Amino acid sequence: MDRREQLWVLRRCGRKGHQLAWMSDPVAGQFQGSDSAGDPVLRCLRCSTFTAPDALSVAAVSGQFDHPVAIAELPLVLRGTSIIVGGALIIYGFVQLVEAAGLWGGHRWAEYLAAIATAAFLPLEIFEMSHHPTVLKGVTMTINIAIVIYIVYKGRLFGVRGGHAKYLAEIREATLVGEVLRKVERSPQEQTGHVLV
Repeated sequence: MDRREQLWVLRRCGRKGHQLAWMSDPVAGQFQGSDSAGDPVLRCLRCSTFTAPDALSVAAVSGQFDHPVAIAELPLVLRGTSIIVGGALIIYGFVQLVEAAGLWGGHRWAEYLAAIATAAFLPLEIFEMSHHPTVLKGVTMTINIAIVIYIVYKGRLFGVRGGHAKYLAEIREATLVGEVLRKVERSPQEQTGHVLV
């Protein structure tokens, strides 16, 4: 098989799924093997790639072979799942763009969005840590939790450290108008937007 034919076969397997065969015939041993964990893997009859027979739709074929054979189609990319994952990534990318624009513009709602978007993946990280714990996953999860706590604490989000009222008071104290009001012995809290009361 030349390179062009190999690419065509791989493309076919990528679009339609591998053509796998599970045979109880010792002659068919060349199409069967095992991975490092000892789980069985099958060789695709089309492209000769070894793959695990997970979640196969198996159809028994009779009459064509001396021994019972099960032929299965194993899609490389599950179409429904890939559409859902692709849609979720597009939505997440859009949320990141909106968050970036809001933070660049200094909007308060963008800080809430940043905290929520950062915390949204914590349940997935906790689930992953409970099933396959590693040091790297633990460090990553700890860093993400620390980032969420910092964002909420520093931005006075969700009522933490006095919430939005204390945030506005802190901003009013730090403005140039606030300094002018203090010099004339008035409270910087008299500011309401761009108008002095």
